[in-house]
Amino acid sequence: MEKPRNFQFISNFILKVVAIVLMTLDHVGIFLQNLQNTQQIGEIFRYFGRLAFPLFILIIVEGVRHTKHFGKYILKLGIIAAIFLIGQVVFYYNFNNQIKDFYSPVLDVVLVATTIYLLKRKDKYSFFSILTIGYILTSFIVVNIERSQNINILWMPFFLRLPYAFFDILLALGFYYSKPLAKVILKDGGTETENLVDTPYQRYVENILNAFVVLIVTFAFYLSFKVSGISYFFFDYQAYAGLACIPLLFYNGNRGYDKKWFKYGTYLYLPLHILIIFIIFSLI
Repeated sequence: MEKPRNFQFISNFILKVVAIVLMTLDHVGIFLQNLQNTQQIGEIFRYFGRLAFPLFILIIVEGVRHTKHFGKYILKLGIIAAIFLIGQVVFYYNFNNQIKDFYSPVLDVVLVATTIYLLKRKDKYSFFSILTIGYILTSFIVVNIERSQNINILWMPFFLRLPYAFFDILLALGFYYSKPLAKVILKDGGTETENLVDTPYQRYVENILNAFVVLIVTFAFYLSFKVSGISYFFFDYQAYAGLACIPLLFYNGNRGYDKKWFKYGTYLYLPLHILIIFIIFSLI
C-alpha cells in the first residue's frame, strides 16, 4: 500500500502553544468587552478563544493516557485549581460579589483528568468514575435549573461549579475512546487494514473521529440551548469551539518539545496570565 503523505505536523507541544495563545486571547477579550470602543475587538478575540478548551481537553486526555505517574500529574493540576479557588473566594468576599459567573475551568480539567484515569485503570476503581461524572452532571443541572427557573441554589457555591460541565466530559470521553474505536474500524476492514494499526493511518482515523466529536458535541449543546431558550454562560461564543476540529485533523500524537521549563512554566502561566491581564486593565 502506498505510504500516505504526512499531513500530521502538529505535535502535542504545538497544540499546547496554540491552546495557550487562544486562551490568552479569550481572557483579554473579556476585559476588552468592558471598555469603550473595544467591544467588537473583544468579541473577535473571544471567538478565537473558544477553540482553546477542546484543545486543552485533548491535551489532558493524551497526558493521562501516557503518564506513568498520575499522582504527580493530578497534584500539579490540583494545586493550580486550588490557587484559582482561593482567588475566587477572596475576590468574591472582599472585593466584588458580582462574579458568580466567573468559574474556574481548571476544576473542569481536574475532574476530567481523574475520570479518564479511572476509566483507564479498567479495574474495580474504574467504578468511581461515576462519582466524578456525577459531580460534573450535578453542576450542569444546578446551573441550568437556576437559569431556567430564575432562582438561586445555595447548597452548591459558585466557586465549586464548572463552567463547561457536561460539555467537557463528553469531549473527553469522545477523545479517549477514539483510539480503541479507530483500531476497531481498521481491524473490521480486514487483514489489509489490520496492518495499519499503530501507524500514521490509525492516527488519521483518530483525528477524524476527534474532529467529529468536537463538531457533534458543540453543535448538540448549541442547538439544545437555542431550542430551550436557556442562556448558558457564553454559548453564543462557544459555538465557535467547533472550529477546533481543524487543528485536530493535523495532530500527529507525538510529544514534541518537552523541556522542564516549558512544562512547569505552562502550569504557572495559567494563574499568572489572568493576574497580569487584570492588573494591566485595572490601570487603563
